[in-house]
Amino acid sequence: LPDVENKIFATARPAQCVSTEGIESLRAVFGLTRAEITVLSHLTCGEPPKEIGRQMDVSIHTVRAHLRAICMRMGVKGINGALRLSFQLTTT
Repeated sequence: LPDVENKIFATARPAQCVSTEGIESLRAVFGLTRAEITVLSHLTCGEPPKEIGRQMDVSIHTVRAHLRAICMRMGVKGINGALRLSFQLTTT
């Protein structure tokens, strides 16, 4: 096997996170809870759910529950839908 430890892999991180004002507007429009806003904020910065759980000091299952609630409130299917809608609504 080739030495993959020292290789740099491209990531799908966005060029810029959604601003605090943008996240607040999403909270107001969709009625998101404080925890859901925190998860969505981290998600828009390109952090994976496992890392979000570490930073919030909650399990990956809790993060996934928040993600399901976010998707339900936003009326989208999956993380990509939530991200797409978040960026569409907060960028001009």
